[in-house]
Amino acid sequence: MRKLIIVGQTPPPYNGQAKMILQMIDGLRTDFDFLHIRMAYSDSVVSAGKFNLSKILHLFDLIRQTRRALKKYPGAVLYYPPASPNLIPVFRDILFLCAVRPLAGKTIFHFHSGGVSAFIRRNAWLKPIAMKAYGQADIAIELGHSCPRDGQFFSARQVHIVPNGTTVTPPAHIQKSTSIPLKILYVGIHTESKGLFDLLETARELKQRGVPFEIRTAGLWYTEKEEGRFNAIRKSNQLEANVLTLGQKTGDDLWALYAWA
Repeated sequence: MRKLIIVGQTPPPYNGQAKMILQMIDGLRTDFDFLHIRMAYSDSVVSAGKFNLSKILHLFDLIRQTRRALKKYPGAVLYYPPASPNLIPVFRDILFLCAVRPLAGKTIFHFHSGGVSAFIRRNAWLKPIAMKAYGQADIAIELGHSCPRDGQFFSARQVHIVPNGTTVTPPAHIQKSTSIPLKILYVGIHTESKGLFDLLETARELKQRGVPFEIRTAGLWYTEKEEGRFNAIRKSNQLEANVLTLGQKTGDDLWALYAWA
């Protein structure tokens, strides 16, 4: 059996990709011969995708570790989650993949973030080197049919759809409240591109129509500037009692929020 070399982030930070890679690793332990090389560019979701000198040093260390592992296990399969569709993470991917892929027997790309193909379309000057880095993987894994077709764009030999999922232990007792007929829960990084300000507009419209509702959000803010603007809009529309931002939640606290919704 070929050795599987998994290069990927595990918590922290507690984002979807890191948690799903950890769940995958735990699930493979008894059936696969693998080595996990931990990607650790960011220790929080707010630092993801931002420039930092320590990330450059980590990139070269990651290249060194991965090349050493691929040389030690000739013909090994490289598993790698391509970057989010932003310039710095894509540059990082290109440097890493061009340095390590020639040593891999097979390559699997798992497009957790999705959308890197659209980024390359918008930045056509990057396409030649991006195709060298991402092109012709043996397998591309996408999360759904509605997701960007990154695997197809980069001419992967096989493309498989594998939706994310996790084991949920339902709370022993769920009390359904009749006092709040409409509940909305958002869990994830707090930034405008994720629709947080659209959610505020929805809240404003619901309040104007006299609809009883409560919105709760869990997660960290990407920037203090966005957090301040969000709070100002919420206050100006008198939505403090209806829209609650609860910060980062994990474990039982997070499952309790899902149960509330």
